[in-house]
Amino acid sequence: MELKYTLNYTLINQETERNKNHHTTWESATPVL
Repeated sequence: MELKYTLNYTLINQETERNKNHHTTWESATPVL
């Protein structure tokens, strides 16, 4: 439960960072399926 919460939080944080720094992450963007 705790691990799942941490994983979800990490994924959400990554999405937030990607949206916030979209112009800087384009070069090092890695497709996530």
